[in-house]
Amino acid sequence: MVPPDAIDPLASAPPASPAGSDLCRDCGLCCDGSLFYGVDLAGEEVEAAAANGLDPIVEDGAAQFRQPCPRFCGVCGIYPDRPLRCRAYRCELLKRLERGQVEVESAYAIVAEAQRLAGAADAVALPGEGRGAARQRWERALRAMTGDRAESRADTQADPRWLLAMTAFNYYLDRHFRKPRRHRVALAHKPETMSGEG
Repeated sequence: MVPPDAIDPLASAPPASPAGSDLCRDCGLCCDGSLFYGVDLAGEEVEAAAANGLDPIVEDGAAQFRQPCPRFCGVCGIYPDRPLRCRAYRCELLKRLERGQVEVESAYAIVAEAQRLAGAADAVALPGEGRGAARQRWERALRAMTGDRAESRADTQADPRWLLAMTAFNYYLDRHFRKPRRHRVALAHKPETMSGEG
């Protein structure tokens, strides 16, 4: 789950700087399944989300759409009409940019490296496997290798090149994009969604 302080209380406000808005549109890691498995929707957003092609899922009164976002094709296809969680979310890199702790050029270099690492992981992933599915499989493999008997033996048999590429990519995401927390993989039994809960 996204920690509450990752959500800007002014959900409808754009990023503080045009550079931040451009960085978000050029990055897309919060849209492609790299950071989240799904995005929570407010009840009043479900109809608009469906109209925008987000394929909302409503279970037990909670609504969300799955990642990767069906409207993300390198850039957000519904940027002016994106859901409130998407508008409000600030990755750690964007927060640092908005606080002046990182220069625009450096932020773009960090995004470029994340995209390079993602490409390296994609190149050795299973055919047709998206980033969200790959991340779930990677987390299962790590839990299986650390002795979690609930995970299958097949999860320990993953291609070592893929495991290394996914580990490097996720370490980099943890370092630059996600809010730090201890034992990320151990806590990953519940799929991570972009929400206001944490």
